[in-house]
Amino acid sequence: MTSTLYTRRALLGGLAASPLLRAADWKNSAFPDWSDDTVLRLLVDSPWANLRKVKILWYGKREAASKITYKDVPGTQPGVAASSTIQQGGSPVGGIGSGKTNNKLPESADLIFRWASALPVRQAKALYRARQQKADAAKAASTVEAREGAAYAFEIFGLPTMAAHAGTEAVSARLTKTAAIRTKAGRLIRAERTNTELTGDVLTSTIYFPREEPLTLDEKEIEVLGGAELFEFGERFRLRDMTYLNALEL
Repeated sequence: MTSTLYTRRALLGGLAASPLLRAADWKNSAFPDWSDDTVLRLLVDSPWANLRKVKILWYGKREAASKITYKDVPGTQPGVAASSTIQQGGSPVGGIGSGKTNNKLPESADLIFRWASALPVRQAKALYRARQQKADAAKAASTVEAREGAAYAFEIFGLPTMAAHAGTEAVSARLTKTAAIRTKAGRLIRAERTNTELTGDVLTSTIYFPREEPLTLDEKEIEVLGGAELFEFGERFRLRDMTYLNALEL
């Protein structure tokens, strides 16, 4: 990365505009010898990550506009930078924000859906952090996060903070209730828990799915379904494209 801080707008704009990014290929070089474009693509637009514009469903929009503002969202009052809620070290691609607040209710959001438990995603995050801190590649290799338990971790980054007007716990509870992995053959793996937190000027929700009966390449394709009060999603992933170091990696 060439700068110490990316705004969310610059991040997503750069993704759409850069031909190098679309051509980036982590298969041609081994971690941690990845280019900045490769790191960004792994985190935003890869077999493990989808970028989508999702409609925000403000029920009773006129009433909501007069009742729901940033003041209803914990941790986003004026004078308190949203970035102050980020843990030390930041959150690669997630957790990049200016701390500004906005009273207007957005009609859509650019969300990133990605497998946070997948090894290449965890490696890309470590490399992103190391380069922001101007550390060497050896530092990145030593800071790759371990999986949190045995669960699959599916991350949703970019939901406006006002979606948590009833608290982040309400968002988590709804996602846990509705989220599931559905295979092409119809097998259903339901979420076991969700964690939602403020990262920068947006929310990040991480949904955890059990691995008791692991997904296999024979299942070919999966769809992750779910929704909270204000949005719904259905993201498809081809398992054969998610092989890394000769194994299916989620």
